[in-house]
Amino acid sequence: MRCALFGEQIKAYEEILKPTRQYEISKASIGIVDDQFKFNLEELPFQMTIGQQTVVQRLNPEAGPIVPKYQPL
Repeated sequence: MRCALFGEQIKAYEEILKPTRQYEISKASIGIVDDQFKFNLEELPFQMTIGQQTVVQRLNPEAGPIVPKYQPL
């Protein structure tokens, strides 16, 4: 899965999401991605949106839940 972060999201998630780790993500909405945002047209047409209710947890059971630090815009 590829992840795109913008603005303050970069700081909030830089220590949480790492390329080589595996995660369980719940309460994130799934939608259709516009073709203009795909790297190639053979990708699956879905995107995941992480919001305030989203929980990101490493699959390492000893890691515990990871909650992002949201900042008001």
